[in-house]
Amino acid sequence: MTMYLTTKGPNIKGDVTSSNHKDWISIDSFRFGASRNISTQPGRTINRESTRPAISEVTLTKRMDKATTHLFQNALDGKVIEEVTLQLCTTSDSVSNYFELTLTDVIISSIEETAVNAAHSDTAGSKMGVNAEQQQKNLPVETLTLNFTKFQMRYIPYDEQHKQSDPSSAGYDLTQATTI
Repeated sequence: MTMYLTTKGPNIKGDVTSSNHKDWISIDSFRFGASRNISTQPGRTINRESTRPAISEVTLTKRMDKATTHLFQNALDGKVIEEVTLQLCTTSDSVSNYFELTLTDVIISSIEETAVNAAHSDTAGSKMGVNAEQQQKNLPVETLTLNFTKFQMRYIPYDEQHKQSDPSSAGYDLTQATTI
């Protein structure tokens, strides 16, 4: 699996060179979720009550690239990025997008750079969860947290012959407090 991210308004370019995702930003990991508080009275489970959903911010990790300074400056300025799109793609013979997360009115709420000197990999690196091999092969790691007003996700299944099936989607508008 590979993960790529692109932005619109402003268009922040990354180092990806593949034709399908040229100038996108390569992503190492992402985390996103939703929860809701539910209260249940013993003996009255039929009357459970819940709150509105709590939508988490999106947290991403990536390697330092030509987008680094632009993302950092955007976090400092607090400017809104009109749209951010994250795609998860297969790594088979052909690159196929099987999951897409689109965020609207994005503000980078947090950005952090992490680097470990390879000469100190047995001490500092292990404390940070970075093994010596990763430290020697890779660039510093960035962690970004994205806040947004709306999200839409789409899952695109493929069968054994790699033919696309019907996609499914979900989304939420935090401004209106409604599903999309």
